[in-house]
Amino acid sequence: ALQINPYFAAAYLGRGRSVLAISPQTKWKDAKADMKTAIDMDPRLTEAYLELAHLLLSRNDPATALQYLNQAAEQAPDSPQVFYQRARVHLQLNNSAQALADAQRANQLDYTYLDVYRTLGQAALLEENIDLAIATLAMYTLYEPQDAQALAWLGEAYAQQNQITLSLAALDNAIKADGKQFDARLRRGLIYLEQQKPDLIMGDAFGNEEAVRRVAKDYPEIAFA
Repeated sequence: ALQINPYFAAAYLGRGRSVLAISPQTKWKDAKADMKTAIDMDPRLTEAYLELAHLLLSRNDPATALQYLNQAAEQAPDSPQVFYQRARVHLQLNNSAQALADAQRANQLDYTYLDVYRTLGQAALLEENIDLAIATLAMYTLYEPQDAQALAWLGEAYAQQNQITLSLAALDNAIKADGKQFDARLRRGLIYLEQQKPDLIMGDAFGNEEAVRRVAKDYPEIAFA
């Protein structure tokens, strides 16, 4: 296609995708160049912005990814994918308020977009909007019951509302999905500590030693195995 029409933006995007799929570690710069060319050729090609932002995130460059997603939001203000991706970038940049706003916008644009619920719940938890965090994470984990991190966030949100039974249920499910899930074991250990159940706290020591050390730092009177 490029030989016939060297200004065909979609062809540059397609070639960038193919190169990245074949050699993601060695050819990512070539893929990046093709995706940038696709944007230059057609600034309305939303997919090119999304693919380039995803590539930049994989290369640990969220700041540059944000620049392209800001451009994409101007070109495609009704695209839930753009706002979802930008919310994820904001989370990597520790901009939780902006992440929450973008995730809410993505959810408004497409309430069936399941991944948005995970990001929205995470951002809401960071912004201490606990009711929203519980609502969205409960919805997400209903369809993704093996996502240990999302379950850990849900358990944390319930704990912050002192709904301990629901918190422990979510944390238990997180640990069943991933026995070394850090956040779940740390929060469950703290709950057991408040309930004065040192034997159960010690049980969590075998799953995540770092979590135990963090608890022990604040509660040196507890002996961990």
